[in-house]
This record gives sequence, C-alpha cells and structure tokens, in this order.
Amino acid sequence: MKNFKLMAIVALIAMSLGLTACNSGGDDDNKMYYSNVVTYEGSAGGMITFSFQEMNDSQPITFRAQGSMPADVLIGQRVYVSFTTPSTGLTEGMVVSLTQCASIPNVKASLTDPVPSNWQDISSIYLQTMFRSGKWINMAALVPYNLEARINPKFVIDPATVNNDYPEAYMYFENLGTGASTGSVNSATLIATYDISEVWNLSTCLGLKIHINNTNSSVNGGSSQGCEISADGKLFTIKKQ
Repeated sequence: MKNFKLMAIVALIAMSLGLTACNSGGDDDNKMYYSNVVTYEGSAGGMITFSFQEMNDSQPITFRAQGSMPADVLIGQRVYVSFTTPSTGLTEGMVVSLTQCASIPNVKASLTDPVPSNWQDISSIYLQTMFRSGKWINMAALVPYNLEARINPKFVIDPATVNNDYPEAYMYFENLGTGASTGSVNSATLIATYDISEVWNLSTCLGLKIHINNTNSSVNGGSSQGCEISADGKLFTIKKQ
C-alpha cells in the first residue's frame, strides 16, 4: 500500500490549475493525465477518497486511489493532486492512479478583519488563473518566493460591504519576497484555495468583487467561467449562477 506523504510546501513550481487533462501519446495512449485541487474525504481499506467539483456549480465527482494519507490530514482538507485514468476520462466512483499529492493553503474568508491599508504594497502577484468551484475560489499565481518565511495568503471581505449584493473582497499575501512576479528566477507558482461559504451563502449575496494586485492583465478567466475581469486584471467579479 502506498503511503502518500503530503509535501508541506506553499510554493508549487510548474504546476497547472483547473482540471487539466491530456493524452500523452506513445505508449501511454490509453491514459489521461489530470491535475487539480480536490477535497480529501477520508481513507478506509487501503483506499483514499477524494471529491472534485470542476467549476462553478457543476456536479461533484467522487473518486478513489490506492494508498493512505498522513494522520494530520483532516477530512475536508483541500489538496493538490495529479493522477491518471483510462482514456475514457474521470467518472464517478473511479479508482485512479495517484502520482502526486501536495498540501496547499486552505484559507477561510474573513468577514470581520479590517483590510490593511497597505494590502497592495505587500501583494504584487502575477495571477495565472482563478475560478470558483462550489464554495471554493481556486487560484494559481507566480509570486516572489521568500526563503525566509512561509507565504501567508489572506482573503478579507470588507466588513462594511458584507450585506451588499456584491461584497468587496481583498486577496493579498503576507511574507512574499520582494519585487513583482513576472516569471523571473525568484518566482514560484503558488496554488491556494479559499472557502467563501460564509459570505456566499448569505441571502443578500449575488456574487463577489475580488480585488487583487495582479500584474498580469491577460490572466486566464472570463465570463464563460462565471468570472468577469477588469481590463487591468485587478478586479474579478464572480456571479452566482
């Protein structure tokens, strides 16, 4: 039985986000390769169970993999996984071949903390993608890597806007390295997931406006994913479906 030891890392280099699948060709023509953020649902009988929701309010899929998880990984925790399936693709209840499992920041949106006045100064990132899957916002970005301290992602709802149709959220990052990230040698890919359920489930909430000090104006996203992006790539409006 394979025991997966989660990599306790915040910066994950050269990883893609959003359920990606590809057929490699050659000897592996009968396999599909996937990478995504999923939810750990528990382990029993030498099998790990995960659940996955692709985007917005799509139907969740449960799948399993042989192995076990460390005791300190709690049910409900989000992790980044890579795995392969037969060429038919991922289906409900499938047993997959898990090749990688890594811990990522699981951040709960705060509805009471004040927004720091210097949030933009400490949080210049190069956002690669961001989208909602159920009650979670998932993102990947190039960030200035800091070897001295763990990067600490934050997601704060301006308390004055909590009851608005579109509460104003601020995504920022403590302990980043210096300089803006544009893919330079001191950059790494940060993958994080944010629990927005407390504000998203409010009867007054029609969506969220998310402010990010993002230097990538051509970030992956758009109305087709339920996410509208400002021309400068610094404001994301996510609407309920």
